[in-house]
Amino acid sequence: MRLIGIVGILAVLAGCTGGDERQVASVPEAETGLGPNHRPGCYTVDLFKPVPVETPKPEVPREYAAFLGRWGNGWWNGSWCHDLLIHAVHADGRAELLDMHAPSEKYAQPASIFKRTGRIREDGTLYFAHGLTRRRYVIENGVMRGLREDGAHGRLEIVMTRKGVVPLPRPRPVRIARGPVSDTAAE
Repeated sequence: MRLIGIVGILAVLAGCTGGDERQVASVPEAETGLGPNHRPGCYTVDLFKPVPVETPKPEVPREYAAFLGRWGNGWWNGSWCHDLLIHAVHADGRAELLDMHAPSEKYAQPASIFKRTGRIREDGTLYFAHGLTRRRYVIENGVMRGLREDGAHGRLEIVMTRKGVVPLPRPRPVRIARGPVSDTAAE
């Protein structure tokens, strides 16, 4: 029995260290409520040097600044982990970012990280392209939804959440004690 427990722990640890979609721990869709293109724990690549997220200048619209940060925990069509690190946005809508992917056997892709420049348009959508690939991302209710279209992989969808942000705990009801109240200030 103890051997089974050790094997189980090793299996979980192996799932945390690799980027291959077969190694990602399974999380039921109902747990996230974000659908099959969102996968907590989806791993892409490690950055060897930290990339700081710039504080936006006052002239940067709030809608543009909302894109800043690291987005992840999503996978294209449920099979290819992806992160975006949007480290700078400008008043003209230009966005500077790192585009990161895990290796994928299904799409015959190695792990990758690329510096990209995108454009946030007035409709609140981040667009960028590379080669024949076109991508767009929107933020809805704090969740980033993406669409990738190209000739090699077709149409892929993803749902990402911010990485590194600790969610607030749910408020718990508090029982208030009732009894006599004294006004010590009046004395």
